[in-house]
Amino acid sequence: LQNAQWMGERKQARLSVGNPYNHPPYPTFYEFIEGILTVEGGNEHWLPATMYCGPCGMWHTAYIIKMEDYDCEFNHLMESTGNGHIMNSTDKKFYNRGPPVDETIFYQLYSTLTTRQLDNLLKRYEYDCKLYQYDCQRTVAKIKLFKSMNPNYK
Repeated sequence: LQNAQWMGERKQARLSVGNPYNHPPYPTFYEFIEGILTVEGGNEHWLPATMYCGPCGMWHTAYIIKMEDYDCEFNHLMESTGNGHIMNSTDKKFYNRGPPVDETIFYQLYSTLTTRQLDNLLKRYEYDCKLYQYDCQRTVAKIKLFKSMNPNYK
């Protein structure tokens, strides 16, 4: 199915049976990214954070916590604001997000995307990359290099 048609059917399914992503057929990573890039309005889960959360526009913004370092950064935030006593050992375990994703899997998934999709993702999340100090240009270049060295993932 064309992605817009697939997304439309998923939206209809969600209205009738709950979350369509809990039921097959599941989208491929390629289809999922295409949906993010083509569906107007989007979903707040996949919108660039800078579209709905403007910490730069707020007065006295001192902390921006990255999810991949959540445990460390959140605990530091709580301690540095004098709220470390609020968190007990159970709370600290709750914020553990688990091990990082294997880099090979990351490159394999993103290598299924077209150059157009990679470039559009880079453009769409450009300000998020700047805000959170990610080197997205470098990451996309590494994905493209991985694709060129592993033609079976194109």
